[in-house]
Amino acid sequence: MATKSKAHSTTARVADATGPLSHKNSTKRTTKKVRLLALLKRKGGVSVAVLQKEFGWQPHTVRAAISGVREAGMTVECTPGKAGSVYRVVKPADAH
Repeated sequence: MATKSKAHSTTARVADATGPLSHKNSTKRTTKKVRLLALLKRKGGVSVAVLQKEFGWQPHTVRAAISGVREAGMTVECTPGKAGSVYRVVKPADAH
């Protein structure tokens, strides 16, 4: 009985220049960080409730992620809204 070599498998994992191991035939995945930034950069911002639903996070996890965005050098504005606090990026981080 012949065995299939992993090197010839369509799901063989390979290292590439864009990052760690990835699947050969997979499409590029969008990270949670990229999705979070896209939502925060919307003109109207995004509420904690929407972020909870989008990512399946608890409120304290949403706020921690927003703190991480602030620590990355972006200015995040918080305004009260009907559905709770609404956050949005008002100044992106300075590029060096």
